[in-house]
Amino acid sequence: MVQIATQIIIDFMTFIDDCHRNAVNISDNIVFRGVSDISYPLQPKAGRNSSIINDSVIFSNWLHIAAIYGISNTPTLENLAIAQHHGLTTRLLDWTDNPLVALFFACNQQPDKNAAVYAYKLDYKNDVILLDTSFASLSDGIKFYRPRCSIERIVRQQGLFSVHTPPQLDIREILKDNLQIFQVPAALKNNYMLRLQQLGIDYHFVFPDMDGLCKKLSDTFERISNREVATN
Repeated sequence: MVQIATQIIIDFMTFIDDCHRNAVNISDNIVFRGVSDISYPLQPKAGRNSSIINDSVIFSNWLHIAAIYGISNTPTLENLAIAQHHGLTTRLLDWTDNPLVALFFACNQQPDKNAAVYAYKLDYKNDVILLDTSFASLSDGIKFYRPRCSIERIVRQQGLFSVHTPPQLDIREILKDNLQIFQVPAALKNNYMLRLQQLGIDYHFVFPDMDGLCKKLSDTFERISNREVATN
């Protein structure tokens, strides 16, 4: 079991090394996204049911009500990122600078589904919105935005977002030339999660609050129990 756990991390780190070797320009940066089901599109929630969902209307309503929680009534990307973090349906898609965090999100759910970690070569000169901007001024295409907000979960997860205008755009189709994929077989998800825990990447690291602590302890003992049952 130790040899398997060690080898799978070696395989993943080899993938990361290959990604960074492709980042040849000083403005290049590699960002990652984990999906628990490899069939999922790289498309924000607002684009997956576009015949029903109008994300601009949802965001406007959120801004109106969120003022009671100290949110400014300004339709900016920064506020959109805060709304996304708290679960609002938006045109943003979560990414991270940390490949191990992406691997965590690929493996922490749907144990019967093959998963994936995507790596995207980000060109800061052309792909990134450097300054906060208004929702209405977004131009068509896919750009990336790194929020300045001090939400601890975003900071801990080293999070940033791709901004899809319109939200139906799928990175796998639009930006596929700069995209690489690491596939995670469903049978190895539990091994990856146990190994990530040994490396300090667990629910409490990713969600640094009481909910994350409780989930970490419950998940750890459940996975150890499952492993012991499988080996008996």
